[in-house]
Amino acid sequence: MSSFDLLSLPPELIGKIVEHLPDAHKKPLRLVCHDLDGIVSRQLFSRIVLKYSNYQPDLLPAQLEALATRSTSIRKYVRSLEIRGFSPDSHLGVRSRSRSMERNSRGSRSRSRGPLAEEHVVNRGLLAHLGLAICSLTKVESVWWQFGLNDPEWAKSVVMDSLAALPHLSAIKISLGGGSAASLRLEQLTNLRHITITGSCPFYRELIIPGLRTLIHSSPNLQSLEVDSGSYRVDTETCTLHDLLTDITVDSDTGTDSSTSKSSRSRATRSVIPPLNLERLALRGWCVRLDEHTLPHLRFLKSLSLYETLHPHHNVVTDLSDEARASLLERITPYSSTPSEVFEALREASIRISSLSTDAVCPSLLTYLASYSGLKKVVLTGADGPSGTKEESERLADTFYVDVLPLHRDTLEVLEIEPRFEGGWCFNAKNKETIGELKNLRSLKLAVRGAEVGIPATSPSREPRGRDRAKPKDAVWNLLDTTTSLPSLTHLTISSTESDVSRYSSAASVLSPASYGHLYRVNREISKSVTTFGPLDEGIEEANENEEGGERAPDASESTPTRPSRSAVQHRVITTPARDYVPRYDKERGGVWFRSSMMQGSHLEL
Repeated sequence: MSSFDLLSLPPELIGKIVEHLPDAHKKPLRLVCHDLDGIVSRQLFSRIVLKYSNYQPDLLPAQLEALATRSTSIRKYVRSLEIRGFSPDSHLGVRSRSRSMERNSRGSRSRSRGPLAEEHVVNRGLLAHLGLAICSLTKVESVWWQFGLNDPEWAKSVVMDSLAALPHLSAIKISLGGGSAASLRLEQLTNLRHITITGSCPFYRELIIPGLRTLIHSSPNLQSLEVDSGSYRVDTETCTLHDLLTDITVDSDTGTDSSTSKSSRSRATRSVIPPLNLERLALRGWCVRLDEHTLPHLRFLKSLSLYETLHPHHNVVTDLSDEARASLLERITPYSSTPSEVFEALREASIRISSLSTDAVCPSLLTYLASYSGLKKVVLTGADGPSGTKEESERLADTFYVDVLPLHRDTLEVLEIEPRFEGGWCFNAKNKETIGELKNLRSLKLAVRGAEVGIPATSPSREPRGRDRAKPKDAVWNLLDTTTSLPSLTHLTISSTESDVSRYSSAASVLSPASYGHLYRVNREISKSVTTFGPLDEGIEEANENEEGGERAPDASESTPTRPSRSAVQHRVITTPARDYVPRYDKERGGVWFRSSMMQGSHLEL
């Protein structure tokens, strides 16, 4: 097709065509004509990153100056902005930072001018151009702001004020790095559709929650809310879903938020907000209770992610005094419930989600998932049950694969099962048939048991050799064979997990040397099995010859495994604990086999 014919198409269609080109091929297209330049530039410059680089110390000031003075046309195409920090050496680890300072102390010719000199140059550029640069990106719709641990507070304030001035901002993601967040005034933002807050900071409940709650209440079209307080939260900073979705309590005399102040609640007044239409809710490390105050906001919920859900029965309070513990429990108990109660509330409210990710695998969850059909994504982490016993884990696994999964086989696209210990949740002969029926599955992640990939359960230290591998019964081979009948599958992840012997260990929460050894051996056997499964194109040419000769194609009910088409094989990726494998032609062995996606070097060798 000539350039004239291409330009006769609508710009939207040309844009779709150009999307399939690699960036290296898009750049020359900008030189063809003005129209193609505009179409390609929208894709090449749709995202911009502002960060300090120790290896290019002049880059950030130059970027900011070009944007602030509007001397570049790139700003017209930017739709996504990422801010990664402004402090010299903030992106380096401790070792790299010390080496940088050592080079400068020796007077070596390095591109780095030293942290103090660079900080002065960067701060001067920030002070002059940061606010104007961000405000010039008037078409930005989404922002990801990663808090630098050493970023100056005044720079954070400038960024906050500038973000509030962006007219089309609809999505924001803020990653707290553990440093100060005193300048983060979320109440300045309004009318967002997607809000994500991850990480932690000192005084989290005092600094983050009031502003976040105000932002939520001033965003009536909010669709997605994700809050991850991090794994290093302080018990006294524990927050509840009610802190965000219930009415704001304001002291009528001082105007302060009485949920975080010590003023009397007798003078409190409440503002009423209409229910939100949340479609996605993701919480980690929060207390959750679904009742008449929170359920109305979840009427249209489609995606739910719950991890490390806290409740009074959970061992959340560790290093607090008796008085502080009693005060905390008094505050969170009315707004907390167990994961079982959460899933029961969803079932009773007839809220049918299509995407679920959780580490709270319990009977109530399976009952809820068995009450309807239509799931598209299921991610179960630590799938062993509340008590953690082998008996309960096996019962839950049987219920899931027999009673739950078949209800969603026509719609399920993503399935990830990550058990803590080996058992019924791993791929095995009992769930093999169910897995093979998930015809719309695009991504699958399952663990295998060490005893079924050549690792004897009774002698974990012995390495099987030669015929001991029992290849025809190898779990990895069986899994690969089963997934050949899944035409939509593009990504298969095969993982390992701890031996069932470790389940009742006194230090089950910490990997022991024996567990590390077990995982290492299983991971090595998984890689061996993947690379010896094949050839992948076996039977394809025979099938073509049968079709040309008029012979009957094998029936689906026959025992011969169905091989994927050549196009399906070419786009399938197998991920193991060691590396990724992709189909490649092997000249020595003949045919197409799974081979490492990395040609040489930096990957893990087992």
